[in-house]
Amino acid sequence: MRMASIFSPSDETLSLDLLVLPDVSLLSLAATLDRRFRGARAKLTHDRVAYLCHPDWTIDPARRPPPALWTPAVPTPQGLADTVRWYRANALL
Repeated sequence: MRMASIFSPSDETLSLDLLVLPDVSLLSLAATLDRRFRGARAKLTHDRVAYLCHPDWTIDPARRPPPALWTPAVPTPQGLADTVRWYRANALL
């Protein structure tokens, strides 16, 4: 499993690597353990596992809409960096 590094706290630069989620059964086990240790304060729940593992959550260049139909107005790295800055400015991160 390789997780993407979204930002570096020191300089807020983005590093967008391949984000590969673990198998559903591994995430389900993690949700069970989170519930066991944190109780009602668990952050990873079984419904979140199902949501994250839904087949609609995919990044597939073959499924990209044609540029005539839609083109992003903000490049992904800039949008993620702006989002992180906003969350930090509003004390949410």
